[in-house]
Amino acid sequence: MLPLAACGADDDNPAPAQPSQTATENPSEDATAPEDDAADEDATDEAGDDADADAESDGADSDDTDSKDDTQDAAASALDKINDLRSDVKELRREAKHLRGKVKGQTFEALGKTEGALGQSTGAAKAAEHGKSHASKKADEALRAIERAEKQLQRAEQGLNDSSNSAANDLVKPIQELQQGLDALRDDLSAL
Repeated sequence: MLPLAACGADDDNPAPAQPSQTATENPSEDATAPEDDAADEDATDEAGDDADADAESDGADSDDTDSKDDTQDAAASALDKINDLRSDVKELRREAKHLRGKVKGQTFEALGKTEGALGQSTGAAKAAEHGKSHASKKADEALRAIERAEKQLQRAEQGLNDSSNSAANDLVKPIQELQQGLDALRDDLSAL
């Protein structure tokens, strides 16, 4: 009989494994590699399509953003002009106190209309600055108010020119400058 150790030697020590393919280390990777490459290409194509779609939507967004920026710039410019014009009106009111009669009444009426137009312009500019839907309607109302104020200022200017009072003559140029300021404000409000 053979010793037990001799009999179990074959069972305990299995034969060395036959080398599988020697050309590749992991045959399963090679088998799936063409599928993975195709999947990678599909993913790349989809990513490219997504990037193109994103670029198109970004283009639309940038147009909207540019439009919003332009509106906000026009609104900010209008608000700056309004502040300057309010200051001019305040100064003109102080100087117009020395006027008398009809000329004084016309001048103060024109300045009152101008202040009203500036108030409406402020509302329109702030609505546009905050992207409110009613901004264009408010801008239209402000433009009509500016037109009325300019007509009153022209009447006041004519009255000041016709007056023989030196204080009245001194106010002609500031009234003309106020009209020019309203014209510039009109341009900004038209851009809202």
